[in-house]
Amino acid sequence: MPLAYGALALDHGKLLVTECVAREHRNKGIGTLVLDRLLRIAATENRPLLAEILASNAASIALHEKAGFHLESVFESDGRQLKRYVRGHDTALNRIFRLA
Repeated sequence: MPLAYGALALDHGKLLVTECVAREHRNKGIGTLVLDRLLRIAATENRPLLAEILASNAASIALHEKAGFHLESVFESDGRQLKRYVRGHDTALNRIFRLA
């Protein structure tokens, strides 16, 4: 079983961000590393980012908020409440990459 994974997918002009860390490896900074790598890849795309997170997943919400995502909306899908977080493409991270 993998330790963690992350993926980006283009969805209506935004990059959908998803990541997961195996339960036994959580709270070790691995999610931060995975999301950081995805953000570095996404910086070259110059597109806004989108993350849809289960409302009950406080750790993922905190991770994305720390990375500069902000809450856009709350909605229900398949009987589960989700929170949609977005992050614009013109962030400090992107400005750093443009300067490098």
